[in-house]
Amino acid sequence: MNKMLTLVAISAISMPAIAAEPNALYGSLGGGVYRLKSDGFRDTAPSVMVLGGYKLRENVAIEAAYTRLLDATDTIELTHVKVDGNVWDLSTKVSYPMGDRFSPYGRLGWSYTDIRGVFTENSIEGTITERVNDYDDAFSWAVGTGIKLNERFVLNAELGRVLINDADFDRLSLNLNYGFGSQ
Repeated sequence: MNKMLTLVAISAISMPAIAAEPNALYGSLGGGVYRLKSDGFRDTAPSVMVLGGYKLRENVAIEAAYTRLLDATDTIELTHVKVDGNVWDLSTKVSYPMGDRFSPYGRLGWSYTDIRGVFTENSIEGTITERVNDYDDAFSWAVGTGIKLNERFVLNAELGRVLINDADFDRLSLNLNYGFGSQ
């Protein structure tokens, strides 16, 4: 317990030093859509995300994100399927600033997915419902561009893919970054 308290205290003390770099530490809120295609299931549904990042250099950053996948539905051979879930991402982002406003980038990383499915079938015996959770971790990538709105805010548009087994899982998102620290 003492080690944990010491670690928290050191982290709290060092945060102002980290944030002293101009906008090195940033946070983001956003959303978009995801497309899931697997074994006859195919649907696109909304998602919301929260992201935190730290610039190691002007064009290299590390990012951690959480995305909530909202309900996607489809019918497969008379069975109604509803899917939702969560995705946690950890990635390295490399950007290439083009002028003062635009900064195209690519991200490579690792994603952990928690996908829940509810299968409902109406039959002579009545309604049969089965629930399935699928947990997977996989390589992920994304490409996008940042548009600098002012010294603190950047609007990002991104297309990405998580390479999960036996499925296509694509994401299209739009988020607004806020840079912490002094100017």
